[in-house]
Amino acid sequence: RLFTNYFLLVVLTWGPLYQAWHVGQIQWRKVDDFHPGRVFISANLPGPESLHCQGGQRMKQVQSALQDIGIPVYAGIWRASSQNQNPPSQYVVYSTTTIEAAHEDDHPSLFRTYVYLNLWSDTDPTEMRYTIRNAMYAAGFGMVEESDKGYNQPAYDAATRQYTVQWTWCLAEPV
Repeated sequence: RLFTNYFLLVVLTWGPLYQAWHVGQIQWRKVDDFHPGRVFISANLPGPESLHCQGGQRMKQVQSALQDIGIPVYAGIWRASSQNQNPPSQYVVYSTTTIEAAHEDDHPSLFRTYVYLNLWSDTDPTEMRYTIRNAMYAAGFGMVEESDKGYNQPAYDAATRQYTVQWTWCLAEPV
């Protein structure tokens, strides 16, 4: 679970008793220092130490989906190195964003991970576009959008001298 030790207590007071609501449970307790009209609100919310980062897992899902497409796949950006000063003739870069998409009983019950994926190619990327589509569909991702910024042909970026195709993919995961 994303949140551990989640606790929210709302107290409504009247007379010598108060009603407490704790995630759907009603409890009655005696109050010695009653003050009519007083409303108590207490919350014990989790700190950052209880949040479980699953970003590495999401990256592995994308890497696994694209492992057999035949071109390099990079998280974030392609970076030049001393051995490779120029980018590959075709490559993919991606990033991910995860959101809580549904809640049940004050806890997340569904996450959606959006994958922003870009194909860069020195040559016409049409065939690789279909290869990437098939790989992502086979891994359970759904396409949100695809854009090549061109009309009936992939867009050409004069600054990089490469064609580019951009996608947004989505993967829904129950908790």
